[in-house]
Amino acid sequence: MFKRKHAILAVILLFIILQTTDVSAIGASIGAAARSIICNMYSEINDVGGAVASVIVTVAAIRWTGSENDAGARKSAKDAIVHAIVGLIILSIINGLIGGVSGGDPIGSPCG
Repeated sequence: MFKRKHAILAVILLFIILQTTDVSAIGASIGAAARSIICNMYSEINDVGGAVASVIVTVAAIRWTGSENDAGARKSAKDAIVHAIVGLIILSIINGLIGGVSGGDPIGSPCG
């Protein structure tokens, strides 16, 4: 019986504390921190992905022009360019998804 009274008293105190605490501010700060982490990660991935795609396209274009009559080398270079472009399209789609989820602009920068 004694433990039950303590449990009821603890629940009542918890309700009193929650009513006097601005819980929405705590949730907002956690949400802002999560949004900031997601935006920073997206920004880094976007920068690195764009740079890598540019290098891949440049190297593949050089290989393509230097392949002369080698059909295998031309096909390999063409596939590399296509894959880099598909990667950039995926980054653009992720930009729209993050913008829609984070409340930003789905067309522009989602974190700006």
